[in-house]
Amino acid sequence: MTQSLQDQASKYDALQTRCSEFSQSPRFSHFPASLPSTPILIKTLSSLHPLFSPRIFFQISFLCSHLSIMDHKKSGGKGKISTSKGSQSRSQRAGVQFPIGRFHRYLKKGNYAERIGNGAPVYLAAAVEYLVAEILELAGNAANDNKKSRISPRHLQLAIKNDDELSQLCKGVVLTQGGVLPCIHDELLPHKTSAKKVQHEDEVEN
Repeated sequence: MTQSLQDQASKYDALQTRCSEFSQSPRFSHFPASLPSTPILIKTLSSLHPLFSPRIFFQISFLCSHLSIMDHKKSGGKGKISTSKGSQSRSQRAGVQFPIGRFHRYLKKGNYAERIGNGAPVYLAAAVEYLVAEILELAGNAANDNKKSRISPRHLQLAIKNDDELSQLCKGVVLTQGGVLPCIHDELLPHKTSAKKVQHEDEVEN
């Protein structure tokens, strides 16, 4: 019994040493606040000493030694950060901003054909990106003409309808809050009478 208590005491001293090293480790500061600090842990084990379970001692000792080894490797400077280039998405490889993977998924989900090639979503994403860039450029010009700093549906409507090709492409599209193009019929415009026409009318009356 006395030998067992001495073994437990030696284990406790070793655990206290490991906990002290663990508390001084920079890795300890990154742990959440819910984790008990080293003094609380030592105090709890002191209340159980020398009757705490060897299994608990082994688990805590293994945890402290594992973290100590990780800190040593981290601070030793021997570990090298991997400089290998990570995996790139298809949008990055194709040089477009729109998500090619999402276009591919929608093409397969829509059942437009029995098979969808890998190049189809790339071409589709590039074409849609070009159209969006063209519309945004014209809408930005319309916003600048109206002295606005934000593009509204009205500016999109003016950009599309004032361009022949975009108007033909989006002839069946209705933009909410887009309004209509300013158009006044010739019959409603005031007629400008020339001096010759007035003189001719006077001669006819005479």
